[in-house]
Amino acid sequence: MVLTMNYITEEKEGTYTCQVVADGVTVKHEVELAVIAFTEYPSSQSAEPGDTITLTCVTEAAPSGLSPTSYWLKDGSSVDNSLLTNTDNSDSAVTSELVFSSVTSTMDGDYVCNVVFGDQVSFTPCSCLKFLCFIL
Repeated sequence: MVLTMNYITEEKEGTYTCQVVADGVTVKHEVELAVIAFTEYPSSQSAEPGDTITLTCVTEAAPSGLSPTSYWLKDGSSVDNSLLTNTDNSDSAVTSELVFSSVTSTMDGDYVCNVVFGDQVSFTPCSCLKFLCFIL
């Protein structure tokens, strides 16, 4: 059996139970759904060559017992983890920062922050980093 849920909101949080009865035998499995909301999204930014730019995303605190891992995608592909300078898990929030020092045109793209709590994933909307080149 498969339960598919679209447009997950906080109202859908809770315990979901799947129960199957066959030949007098009952099998039951429960799953807890916790909705983790982003409280700060990375904002689109423009940069000139050599600038330092930081993209930040913040989610609500991790559910009890789950330790978060964050990663970023650029144009749908994994970003070099050396750019991920900080993932902070406090009692109230999880913060992930992606820092670009000495920006170059190769860093131009659409970036997405992903925060994983156990087997749960949260995605931010796209944040764009646009490279500006001024020819004098």
